[in-house]
Amino acid sequence: MPTTTALETVMLHDGFVVSLDALRLCWNLEERGFHVRLADDGGLLISPRSRIGADDDAAIRRHKTELIALTRYVERIQ
Repeated sequence: MPTTTALETVMLHDGFVVSLDALRLCWNLEERGFHVRLADDGGLLISPRSRIGADDDAAIRRHKTELIALTRYVERIQ
């Protein structure tokens, strides 16, 4: 099976492009009962914060910019 190091992306409605990793992270967090939303200052709020483990925290930090963009996208299309 061939492997690739290229970043896999997904194009959503209206040409919005996001990495598959960020999309999967968002889905995984929501599936596990976390709420992902924008803060008043445009940052990212994920709750309940007390349940975010070290691996989740690292993934959130790694994909923070994309998670913010994805959350804005979802709010815009709803």
